[in-house]
Amino acid sequence: MALNFEQKKEKILSRKKWEEDRIVVDRWYEIEDIYPEISTERLTCMVADDLGWNYEDVIEVMGYFSEDFKKLEGK
Repeated sequence: MALNFEQKKEKILSRKKWEEDRIVVDRWYEIEDIYPEISTERLTCMVADDLGWNYEDVIEVMGYFSEDFKKLEGK
């Protein structure tokens, strides 16, 4: 069964409680809501650019729950 938006967000936030990670998660879902067809790679770049983060750090925060990120980690 696929996780819905709130379940995904809670899964991430329950794993890491740091405020910086919360900012990444919130920005991720804000952009995803605006551009629902955006690729995972492009979305990761947009979040990193918007927040001044390293691309790899965004992958680390978001990546453990999604197969899409496992593909990006190999790049």
